[in-house]
Amino acid sequence: MNISIILPNGGCALKGANDLEILEAYYDRESVADPKLRQIDNREFRNYYGLRASVAASRGSHDEWNIVRLINERRRHDEQEFDMARQFAVLFDGQAVAPGPVETVTAPGYLG
Repeated sequence: MNISIILPNGGCALKGANDLEILEAYYDRESVADPKLRQIDNREFRNYYGLRASVAASRGSHDEWNIVRLINERRRHDEQEFDMARQFAVLFDGQAVAPGPVETVTAPGYLG
């Protein structure tokens, strides 16, 4: 499975193998011309995009699930004329998830 991360000045494709090295190479290549990127430590950049931003680092997407649930709840209440039409669609394992289960709060992830 390939995952593309959209980063400043383009993106990079992660392949599930050597991803941290791919991120380090991206940083090395792009930081030469990007002074703002150079302000970020290479290890912090690699760890954020390679670990922290990944599903594995957030207890199976618990934080992400709760964020989508909260956004959908606010959209439903703030834009009542649109009701469910304004909600984010959710896919799990490549399959659509019905709107009802998405309204269920799950245990907090690492970010709480």
